[in-house]
Amino acid sequence: MSKATIYVDTREQKPYKFRGCIVEHRTLKTGDYSVKSGLGKNGIVLERKSLNDLFSTLTNTSNRKRFEDELSRMNDYGFKAIVIEGGVADVLHGHKRSAANGRLVLKYLLELCLKHKVTPLFCGCRIHAELVVFDLLTKYHENDPARRWW
Repeated sequence: MSKATIYVDTREQKPYKFRGCIVEHRTLKTGDYSVKSGLGKNGIVLERKSLNDLFSTLTNTSNRKRFEDELSRMNDYGFKAIVIEGGVADVLHGHKRSAANGRLVLKYLLELCLKHKVTPLFCGCRIHAELVVFDLLTKYHENDPARRWW
């Protein structure tokens, strides 16, 4: 089986590091991570959010609008997710750099996810999020419908 080629958006500020695959930095149409076999219709796209980024994105009206536009661009993908470097409890407790109510941030996030059919993946921490992204992308590559023999 061929190695997965993981695409990392060139605008990603703190990209994950992956072993056992090919990593290419390129400007993606949307999201932060995809896999070569997952671009285009019915592909896979993942957007990474640290807690700080999540709070600043969802509590600022212009940032939230820009984020919603990004989620709209994900509509062509078969699997789309927001990978959050924290748990639900972390969001509810709020963020030290934001005076925003954590419950309100969670509400905004879930409203956008439902509206755009995007899966929120609460990963607990950055290390776990990196593992989830790697596993999702490599599993998608292994099971890509275009590469199946049946």
